[in-house]
Amino acid sequence: MDEETRHRVYQAAKRMGRAYLTTAVDEQPWVRPVQPAWDGNDLVIATWQGSPKIRHIQQNPRVQLFYEVDEAFQHLRVTGLAETVDDLAEKRRLWNCFEYDLTPYFGAPDAPTFTLIRVRSTRIDLAADAGTGKEQPLIWRRDLPGDPSSSSTPKA
Repeated sequence: MDEETRHRVYQAAKRMGRAYLTTAVDEQPWVRPVQPAWDGNDLVIATWQGSPKIRHIQQNPRVQLFYEVDEAFQHLRVTGLAETVDDLAEKRRLWNCFEYDLTPYFGAPDAPTFTLIRVRSTRIDLAADAGTGKEQPLIWRRDLPGDPSSSSTPKA
């Protein structure tokens, strides 16, 4: 993602604050509020080991996050593949990426109950005045190896 696009996306996410993570298991979608952090083109979500989010992405890594609509009816949607972050050095590095202090919730990055979910974004949509046609949405895409929805992956 180029710097101008990244800046627009980051600023929109910061302005909107909370996001909603959608996972799907057995054709049933599950939506829950989260406060992710950005790490380059990816999002990172703090959670507990064994949480429903973790169990869902282990069954189906395809997820989508939706950031709340602001007063200009702007919204941000991030689609991607989720994975857990198990490497302690990486958990320590990402611990300080969040806009809020994780300590009251998880204690420390090496706490046995703490884990992270990385959402490797494959598509980001930033739209304003949705449905009015006043402004074209910003759409960014990235192909990831092994993603069945990737344009570079042969379709069955």
